[in-house]
Amino acid sequence: MTELELTTVRLATLRRVLKTKPAPLVFARDTPLRIIEEALRELPQATVVLVDQDHALCGVLVVADLPNVHERGSRADIAMSTRMVVLQPEHDVEAALASLHTHHAEHVVVALAGELLGVLSRGDLERAHRPRRAA
Repeated sequence: MTELELTTVRLATLRRVLKTKPAPLVFARDTPLRIIEEALRELPQATVVLVDQDHALCGVLVVADLPNVHERGSRADIAMSTRMVVLQPEHDVEAALASLHTHHAEHVVVALAGELLGVLSRGDLERAHRPRRAA
């Protein structure tokens, strides 16, 4: 890897990676799972962000969280993951991956001044962090 490639990797920001992702769907934490499942059937690549009555972030829900949750209950907050990191869009990808590792989390919620901009998974960040090879 050349010095230029290393510099490019370090400068990859969360804002840039978000451009390739669909906007998250936002639901109240007590939304019935069947409603969220319907939305995810139509938009299977989407991530669901769950908020409380004050619109504060509670958790993240992805398609992989849904199997077998009906046994535990029918509300979205039963299935959500609360292991997430909240970062600003100008954080670099490498720092975001380090934060996920430190906090044993799988998702980065990207927000600026309280406004939700998007959600990135560990996989999204790992793909963005890989150096691009010359064709």
